[in-house]
Amino acid sequence: AAQLSDDASQAFTDCVTLTLRGPLQIAALERAIEKLAARHDSLRMKFSSDGESLAVTRQAALELPLHDLTPVHPAEGLERLARVIAAQRKTPFDLSRETLLRCAVARLAADHHVLILTTHHAVVDGWSLGLLIAGLGEFYSEACRSAASKRAPAAQFADYARREAAARHSAERIATEKFWLDQFTTLPPPLELPRDRPRSNVGSYRAGRHQVILPRDGVQHLRRFAARSGSTLFATMLAVFNLLLHRLSGQDDIVIGIPAAGQMASDMPDLVGHCVNFLPLRQRIDISQRFSAYLGVVKSALLDAYDHQNYTYGSLLRRLKLPRDGGRAPLLSA
Repeated sequence: AAQLSDDASQAFTDCVTLTLRGPLQIAALERAIEKLAARHDSLRMKFSSDGESLAVTRQAALELPLHDLTPVHPAEGLERLARVIAAQRKTPFDLSRETLLRCAVARLAADHHVLILTTHHAVVDGWSLGLLIAGLGEFYSEACRSAASKRAPAAQFADYARREAAARHSAERIATEKFWLDQFTTLPPPLELPRDRPRSNVGSYRAGRHQVILPRDGVQHLRRFAARSGSTLFATMLAVFNLLLHRLSGQDDIVIGIPAAGQMASDMPDLVGHCVNFLPLRQRIDISQRFSAYLGVVKSALLDAYDHQNYTYGSLLRRLKLPRDGGRAPLLSA
């Protein structure tokens, strides 16, 4: 993607902001970021142009520019902050030449700052971002107190990569591969949802996000229902979503990608790196079933998928040799 176009590469940019209230010690924050990069080798990785190898530098070249937005009207300051964040997010990374972590601070008032952390998905995932934010807070507190860190060394991505390579031809990996291939001895048709315009034959990287906040009472009702059914809230919501897709499309053979954190599967919970995997959960819907029975089917399928999560979505696609469609991703795109 990085070599295809800047738009393609930017689709894999992760940008998060942290609002910081109270006096900020910039020097302490710089030291905290340096310690964070020293702790996790993925933050110091660079990739070969062919994607076949990576190198870990001894020290990351990191800067922490300060954007002082205090002289302007508060409303204008927020507008300028949005532009700063957009610039950070839209500036492409060079995966072979630069550190894949960028940091910047915007000052809105003496006691109000925003820290902008921008990384590339080649070296982090959602699990990693949580680790980075927590680690940054701890290192900053230590730097403010001039205290030495007592944290044990974190798992390194190089160890994770070696472990993955060693397990590639193991009996467990072969059995896991068979499990997924058996799910797709026949291929489901692409999911066709109602559209308000013709589908393009060429995929773009323009995307949007629509967020809906569920009422608190409704969520509590769902939690109680899930508990009575011996299920989790996630499995219950997934079952409902499957049925919604069935109602909208009229199709009864649906595949949904479920994200799984490779850190937990590898027993490396403190590992920062790109370890996320998508499990293509295939569901055949029988509308003659009661919902409680269907929920049991979904729960069982989820448990089976997580028991066989050490096989990547990309590996499965290579084995299935699916015909590619320029307008959608294989298996997991409507």
